[in-house]
Amino acid sequence: MPTAELIGPNRMNVGGHVFIKGEPEEVEIELAVQLKDNPRFKVTGLDTREAVEYREMQTRPSGRALHAAILEAQDRLDIDDDDSFDRQGKPAVTALSKVLGYPITKEERDAALKAAPKVAHEEEGKPLQVNTAEIAQHATTRAPGGGIKLKKPPATEEEGVTV
Repeated sequence: MPTAELIGPNRMNVGGHVFIKGEPEEVEIELAVQLKDNPRFKVTGLDTREAVEYREMQTRPSGRALHAAILEAQDRLDIDDDDSFDRQGKPAVTALSKVLGYPITKEERDAALKAAPKVAHEEEGKPLQVNTAEIAQHATTRAPGGGIKLKKPPATEEEGVTV
């Protein structure tokens, strides 16, 4: 746990906590981080693993911004480096964390990969849409496995039509 010592004046109230000059007191990491740049305080103990992880968690994005950052980091991985990907072919958490500059978990990586199409379309400002009319136009019957048999495949970019 970090400690904060008031250097001057004799007493000071910070966020409901009263500090007395020359008496080091244990404080929460959040308060220690706030006081570290204050010239009236001497703060120690911010180099512990717990404090470092706290600061990392405060500087990293969350939610969709985290997913977008993970996907961007994935694009920057070296595909020829075996350490960049795990046995399932997914980007390695350690490699992504190194690129991002803060730690992530497998669950966060998997959530980002699952949300990849949605994140890509949101960045473009377009909603994610599937052209079901075109699929139905080419469908004739249901295949025995539940799939759709096509009369002719939908047009591709190679034929000069944008899909």
